[in-house]
Amino acid sequence: MLLALVGTGALGAWQYSVAHRDDIAREVLNATPRDLGELHQLGEYVRESRYAHNVIASGQLDCTQAVQVSLGKPNPQWLVCPLKLSAGPVVALVIGAGQSTSTFVGDIKAVGRLQPAQDTSQLSPLYSPDRVVDFLNTDDLVLRWQSDVYDGYIVLTQATVAGAPFRVDGIRPLGDAALVLPPAGIEVRNLMYAWQWWIFAAFAIFLWGRFIRDEFKQDSDAQSDDL
Repeated sequence: MLLALVGTGALGAWQYSVAHRDDIAREVLNATPRDLGELHQLGEYVRESRYAHNVIASGQLDCTQAVQVSLGKPNPQWLVCPLKLSAGPVVALVIGAGQSTSTFVGDIKAVGRLQPAQDTSQLSPLYSPDRVVDFLNTDDLVLRWQSDVYDGYIVLTQATVAGAPFRVDGIRPLGDAALVLPPAGIEVRNLMYAWQWWIFAAFAIFLWGRFIRDEFKQDSDAQSDDL
């Protein structure tokens, strides 16, 4: 009975914490930067709980293979360059927004916000990547860069090259308004699950109480019969 109470109580508390997604979002946004490989794996979609998490990625940045993402006027285009990690795969790094381009090629250590791909549709094998696209699609980047590519992208917040800050003239960092943030608010379904587990716990206590009462009643009846 004690194990059942502990289990149902713990499950209810867990579902209650999941239901309050504001806390999860706040925790992600304030989290210490972690290595990309600790939070996101090649071949997996970016999990909602990882949206906007600060990640660290190091490797060779090649802006000669950059792609520009057009968000429509009056928004400036994004400059997106492939960052080849030391392990081999590539991750898309959004340098910022502006009309400028860059020919930088070199090793870089980047810190930025992890984001999901803007489009997840599969492209035709005959698809030919354009220089300017309307959204970031992982299949498009695989065909464009001819490499294994992590799903999603990283919005650069700071980077260093040989210990010096990395900047591209004419490109400004993206603001928080451009980020896809973790879900916020209260998830009613999980809240109901939490109450469900606690109701199970209350029902278990009720049954246990009935069982103890019946045991005492039987003992009392037996003693009365002996008298």
